[in-house]
Amino acid sequence: ARLKAEATSLEHLRLHIPKNPFCRTCCSVKAYKKQHRRRDPAVVAGSSKPEKYGDLMTGDHIFSLEEDCQDGHEAALVLSDTATSFLDCVGQDGKGSVATSASLSASVGLDTISCFYSDSSKELKKSIADLPGTVHLQSTPYDPQNNSMIERVNKSVVEGARCAIHQSGISTWFGHYAARYFCMTKNISTGAWLKRFGVPFAGYLPVFGQKCLFKPPPPIVKALPKYEARTYEGIFLGLHLRAGCTWKQEYLVADITEFTLEHLRTGKPVR
Repeated sequence: ARLKAEATSLEHLRLHIPKNPFCRTCCSVKAYKKQHRRRDPAVVAGSSKPEKYGDLMTGDHIFSLEEDCQDGHEAALVLSDTATSFLDCVGQDGKGSVATSASLSASVGLDTISCFYSDSSKELKKSIADLPGTVHLQSTPYDPQNNSMIERVNKSVVEGARCAIHQSGISTWFGHYAARYFCMTKNISTGAWLKRFGVPFAGYLPVFGQKCLFKPPPPIVKALPKYEARTYEGIFLGLHLRAGCTWKQEYLVADITEFTLEHLRTGKPVR
């Protein structure tokens, strides 16, 4: 009875963690073969434990595989901070070093990274080399299990985005929006947001793809007839974050009047 009630709760509809056997979205998206877990516990090497954001960070790229990607973002950089458990997923145009550096800057902002662990991709090598004072630890090439921590994070982020897309019914074109929404929702729910910024998240976070009302920009409002309503119907797509994941009480919303049902299912640029 408890699991059935949790399957339709707001908290579960936001994250879909953990998998609930009574949730149709979880059962549709999180279908995997039985795992072959190690019988002996993994030993974590090293005596120094990360204490603050940036002490130890892992990162990797994921690809959308869409023909017409959201805002031209064919890839996304997934970042996970070990000390705070803060997650982020930043869409970028391809996997090049310039785009990767821009994604790092967008997520980390003015904070510094002391140690970064990743695979041996040349894009990450060059991007991390440009960061002053950052030690770049690299896994064994062509061995994903050697970088299992970020691979598990990638799986979690992709699953979260799939659940958000599947539940909302909108196109997979919005996948990178859904992925970053999942990351920020998890940060808020687990306390990672508080650990990084020192203050709790002070805002309301609806379910991804939810219908909402929003006030358009001033130029559009000024052009409206005198007695017309000042709000439009939209589709909620997440938080609008500035450099360093700084939030200024702004949200990402797609104007529903610019879409038809077919557009929402096939994908359209968001203004």
